[in-house]
Amino acid sequence: MGLPKKTPITTARTFPANATKLTSIPQGFNCNYTISIPVDSFKNNVKVGIVNIDTGAEYNYGPTSGSLAIVTTTNMSQLLIDLKFINVAATYTPRNFNTGQPASLQGARVSALVFAASTPNEKVFLTTCFNYSNPQNDPVPWFTFVYDGKNTNAPLIGTLNKGIKSSGQYLTIVNPYQSTMSDSYLIANDLSKLSQFDIYSCWSLGKQFQYSFSLTATKKNAYTFLAMYNDEIYINKLAFGQNSIGSASFSPLSPTTSTNAMLTYRKNTTNCLPQLIPATMTTLVLQQDNINLNISLDRGDYNQPFVGRCGYLYSPSEWDGRQKAGFSFYLDDSSVQYTFQTAVQELKLTAPGENLQIWSRTTSATVPSNLTYINTLNNQPLETLVGNTLNVVFNSNTATSMTKVYFNVQKSSFSATFGGFFLALVCAMKVFI
Repeated sequence: MGLPKKTPITTARTFPANATKLTSIPQGFNCNYTISIPVDSFKNNVKVGIVNIDTGAEYNYGPTSGSLAIVTTTNMSQLLIDLKFINVAATYTPRNFNTGQPASLQGARVSALVFAASTPNEKVFLTTCFNYSNPQNDPVPWFTFVYDGKNTNAPLIGTLNKGIKSSGQYLTIVNPYQSTMSDSYLIANDLSKLSQFDIYSCWSLGKQFQYSFSLTATKKNAYTFLAMYNDEIYINKLAFGQNSIGSASFSPLSPTTSTNAMLTYRKNTTNCLPQLIPATMTTLVLQQDNINLNISLDRGDYNQPFVGRCGYLYSPSEWDGRQKAGFSFYLDDSSVQYTFQTAVQELKLTAPGENLQIWSRTTSATVPSNLTYINTLNNQPLETLVGNTLNVVFNSNTATSMTKVYFNVQKSSFSATFGGFFLALVCAMKVFI
């Protein structure tokens, strides 16, 4: 039929030989062909058509060899195979990523994605972050080649059907199925940073706005959430098991980037919700517990005050050092007056003119209560403001400054007129230096 059976195939060709369209093959045909593939290439069957499926399918094999078995049981079979050898280094431009830095799997269609551990003695563990809205409908990870080194001359060790680790400092991936789209992401971590967890998973949060998770950790698990279409993640609900003894903590970015918990919840602290994480990525560490978690990518009722609510306000730069520190926050309900309590737990100012301002307004008072902080400080006591609205504004345009502010909302014991006006007189001139 035009291909040698015993000698490995080493050059591009068609099968049957010189065929340009689907060709009949006889009943009882049974041949197994071996394809020898150079280290810097992979073999590509551009089109395979069997029994009049003339749109074909695509199959790829990496080095150092692949096999092709053709078996027919009827005289109705037709076949066309177009074999090509593709030079990977010449086809895929390298793109470099550090551990902790997410990468779109879509990019592997046109580039060789190279992931580097943080030190020469460290190893890479590569995890696929499937779109949580559609986790079963992305076949690309199963077809993506993984090379154990810093380029595609390294040994081919498998595909991305599960987490995969390097023997050295680098892993490289390419997706030979260039026509296949993917909505998954990849996250590489230093292997040593994952050794403390029984389970590590990653999910991509797509363009859907609400996500629900049921998670259980016998000991200690970690889960990274990527919101690549948003720069804000909202924790709306967090329900612990009836016999809860553990905790759920949220840290910036990935386990490689940060192991410091910024937010920690236990069964009796879930009234501090909803809570904003001002970043595109966060990692949840769950210890000895089971939880039901609701996350959203839109504000929803985040700016609505209610009695008993509490929370924390962070500079975006605290969650992602590439972001600037400034932010603006408010709570507002014109129909109800509240007592707001705030405490500046951390404030670092690194540029002239930066300041933190906190104020409240009432519908019946024209002058707001106003707290202004103009110097670096920590662990300030609670300050009380009364009104329908609470505003917190951190005026900063740098990434090196930061602040963390605690707040809670209580039922007001002041009248709308007296309470708001009295605090305005006392606090309008209150400046912390």
